[in-house]
Amino acid sequence: MKLIFSMCLVLVILGNAAHGADGLKGSGATFPALLVNKMTERYEKETGKVVNYSPIGSFNGLTELAAGKTDFAVSDVQLNDSGMPNSGEYVDIPVTLGAVALVYNLEGVPVLKLTPDLVLDILAGRVTRWNDSRIEAVNSKVKLPALSIKVIARSDLSGTSFLLNRYLTSVSNGARQPKSKWRLDVPGATQVSGNQQLVDMLLRTPGAFGYTESHYAARANCGVVALRNAKARFLLPNVESILAATDEATLDQIRNSGINSKNEFAYPIVGFSWVATARDQSKRTDYESAKSVVNWLWWMTHQGQLYADENGFTPLPPIAMKFASQHLKEIRFDDVIIR
Repeated sequence: MKLIFSMCLVLVILGNAAHGADGLKGSGATFPALLVNKMTERYEKETGKVVNYSPIGSFNGLTELAAGKTDFAVSDVQLNDSGMPNSGEYVDIPVTLGAVALVYNLEGVPVLKLTPDLVLDILAGRVTRWNDSRIEAVNSKVKLPALSIKVIARSDLSGTSFLLNRYLTSVSNGARQPKSKWRLDVPGATQVSGNQQLVDMLLRTPGAFGYTESHYAARANCGVVALRNAKARFLLPNVESILAATDEATLDQIRNSGINSKNEFAYPIVGFSWVATARDQSKRTDYESAKSVVNWLWWMTHQGQLYADENGFTPLPPIAMKFASQHLKEIRFDDVIIR
């Protein structure tokens, strides 16, 4: 019995050592993946600490965290909203702010305006051609082609789809309720997995209409819809309009802010990307590893924000940084607050 116990102890020690050598492990959303990977590069240069991040999608990232396979998960959806069991065992912290861009491929149409009703009807299959009289009425100065609208949607369990579904439910006054919050219900849509794959398919498909994180849209230089907001202004997703969506949020409202904001200059499909980790790290790792997790999350939400704007992302507004600071103090090792 003593021999077996000693062998198990050695295996645990070796396992922890291997984990330390490999660095911290995280997975999750493709939405902020470009920023998270830039942050890991800078963090290693500044601290010598290695962080590995795999962009496998929000749902899959949360699943890996819950299974104990990773130290943290990044998601466009908070664990409390995700439907995951035991969500109260984790802490959600905002790491960046982003927008879902509605994108299109129409040659010779550099600017396209859409209303919420038109978006709902396109996705429901009630508006099927780009020269539909209702689209023409909103875009009276644009010559729209007589092309079929070819909708492209995400096939994976996607945080981007989750945010768009939340917006569609809001602007339909609850009439549109998806079968799955993680997928978009679109009859006859072409299905692809991942933000980059959706953009690639869109650029190869004349007449295509889809959705992606605004950073992917900007890098691909595809057409981006100017979407009418709650104050009847048509806005594109950019740093200013994204920040405006959470401009009036209080600490208590941070979790649900960004969708169909009443701010006159707010883009209407905005949401935070969240980083989640275990509330009590003692159930998963040793104290030094737990400190490494908290130090990395602190850096992400503070010094790491310096790299958001230069990489095409929106840095956390001050209210979100205050929220992050407060909730980082909820991470503990048994009864000890780590930072």
